[in-house]
This record gives sequence, C-alpha cells and structure tokens, in this order.
Amino acid sequence: MDIGIGVHRCVSLVCLFLLIRMIEVIVLDFLYVIALPSWSGSRSLNSIKDPSGLYELNQELLAHVAEIQKEKDIPVCVFTQSRPAEYEWCKHELSLVTGIYNARALGIDKGTVEGYETLLEHIHVPPQHILFIDDSEDNIQAAKSAEYNTIRYTDNESLFQTMKQQFSL
Repeated sequence: MDIGIGVHRCVSLVCLFLLIRMIEVIVLDFLYVIALPSWSGSRSLNSIKDPSGLYELNQELLAHVAEIQKEKDIPVCVFTQSRPAEYEWCKHELSLVTGIYNARALGIDKGTVEGYETLLEHIHVPPQHILFIDDSEDNIQAAKSAEYNTIRYTDNESLFQTMKQQFSL
C-alpha cells in the first residue's frame, strides 16, 4: 500500500476545504443591489416598485438569498447609506433580513475601512466570514481592506455564479 497517495489525497481535501471560504453572514447593499432602477428594465410583470416608481425590488436576488439562508442557515443583513424612508416601502419583502444597518444612523461612511470595522461591532462575526455584496467599487475596496469577502454586483447571473464558484453558496 502506498501511503503517499493517501496523504496526498488528504492534503488535497484540506486544501480544497480552505479554498471554499466559510461564510457565516451575507451583507447586501440596498440601492442598486436589492432595489434596482426601474429604467434598467422590468424583472417581471409583478415587480414591486417604490412609491416614486424609480426603483423596483430585485425579487430574483431576494429569492436566491432566501434559499441560501434556508439551506445553510446563514443570516442576511443590509448595510446601506439610504435613509429609512427609502427602504420602508419594501420592509415586508425584506422579512428574511436579520438586520438593517444604516451607515448614516451609525455615523459612519460606507466608503471607509472604519465603516466596515464599525459594522463588525454590530454583526459580531469575523470579517473573513462575511460576504459583502455592493455595486460601488469604493465600498468594495473599503470592505476588502477590512478583510471582508466581497463581490461587486453588476447583475444577478454573474453574482449567483460567483457565489457558487467562490463560496459554494
């Protein structure tokens, strides 16, 4: 029996396990991730729009995240600079969200490392176990600097593919 082959397989499995990052919390941005501009094209005939008609709920994303939450028991939070009145219209649809952290109310800036370090005080999870999804490159870079796992949102298809490939979500 060649012990070298067994050891090699074990080392490979450990390496694979380490490559699949363990995510304990998903943090989503609100505007341009959960709420998309209506002018960008309707996602469905039954879309939920804000009272002004400028934004519609990204129901496909919320359904996908709800499935992950159900299967893997991963909490979902929102970190936003939007005023509460800007997301009040869809609070019922955000029932899967365990916390909405408003940067303005917390007195922090989402574009800074300090903003993400302050968020950690509320989430109580190490940054290496958080997946942060935002459309803003500045916010993504600040979160990366605070050691969060990040995905820059451009569209649902790309997001879902990246979540599956990089995080097994």
